[in-house]
Amino acid sequence: MSWSGLGVWLAAQGSFRVLLFHASTYDQLLDVNVGPAVAQKLQGLSSSFYDAFHFAASLVFIYLFH
Repeated sequence: MSWSGLGVWLAAQGSFRVLLFHASTYDQLLDVNVGPAVAQKLQGLSSSFYDAFHFAASLVFIYLFH
């Protein structure tokens, strides 16, 4: 979870979705699926790297939203 201005970013463990909620009204403002971006970055790597998919999704979240 990360707070920015009037928004709260949430990412659940095991999910490739990152959600933005309004901090006062709790309305969902945005739903971002980072899975395809991570899959594209991992494409062509050996299958052992596929297990690191969730870890890479977390890194993308940190890069985009911090």
